[in-house]
Amino acid sequence: MKTKYLRSPLIAFFMLLLCASHNTIEAQRDSLLSITLPTAGHVFESDSIPQTEPAAPHELSAIFSSDSSAYAYYAAGQYERAVKSYEQLLQNNPHTAALYYNLGTAYYQTKQYGLSILMLERAKRLNPYDKDIANNLSLARSKIIDATEPTPLFTAYLLDRVTGFLGLRMLIAMGLFTAVVFVVASLFFLLGRNRKERRIGFYVANLMLFFSLLFNLLSWYNYRNYRDNRDAVVLYPQVELKTAPDRSSTTIALLHEGAKLHLRKAGKEGWYAVKSSDGKNGWLLSEEVGLVVPQE
Repeated sequence: MKTKYLRSPLIAFFMLLLCASHNTIEAQRDSLLSITLPTAGHVFESDSIPQTEPAAPHELSAIFSSDSSAYAYYAAGQYERAVKSYEQLLQNNPHTAALYYNLGTAYYQTKQYGLSILMLERAKRLNPYDKDIANNLSLARSKIIDATEPTPLFTAYLLDRVTGFLGLRMLIAMGLFTAVVFVVASLFFLLGRNRKERRIGFYVANLMLFFSLLFNLLSWYNYRNYRDNRDAVVLYPQVELKTAPDRSSTTIALLHEGAKLHLRKAGKEGWYAVKSSDGKNGWLLSEEVGLVVPQE
């Protein structure tokens, strides 16, 4: 009699898992085409030891036909020309982590630290665990006045560490693997020839259901951080954080080039509602900041 009552909720859990797995795969399919995914064991930025000189530009793929001239300019110390060459590449080619990284490194050499941080943040978004990107971003931040970043909550920090260590591909693979084991164990429970087989199937199915949902949730968290990035960087030497989207409104604080912000919403007439790294909420002109996720 107990087995009869247990089968109905297990079937319901099975259908719920299928829906969750389907939605996770559909949501992540497009991101897998554009994001450079980390493999297990990659280090975080905080694990890297900053160097005193920026790492060299990365070699781009064959589609960037004029990259050789940009790299040659950089190697020769002609950083202004290298910047112009990489900017032209950015206008006419797909935006990759390597291209953002190279442009950010060239900006660093021309002491345009706001633009350097912006490009390196974009590179980090596409390839979060590259050591060269982390090193150069750390160097660029050391050159600015408002270098303080908000300390993440422990829960967010722990989730970032776990998802970063495993990587999105591994999380998806483990989610699918545990889902398959759940299906097999459910069949043992539903169709078992004796009580022992049904009992083993029941406990294994419940365990695999838990892990499958866990891995799917971690995959969703990893993908959401990539998709919903609302960070911004101050590009002007000094800007005034206003209480309202009006030049004549009260100034809350002065922010400097390279300061990292969180975009709360886009206002009318070219204003952004932002939150500074020290928790101040206010308004800035859109031309004064660059978004880590470029607007289409």
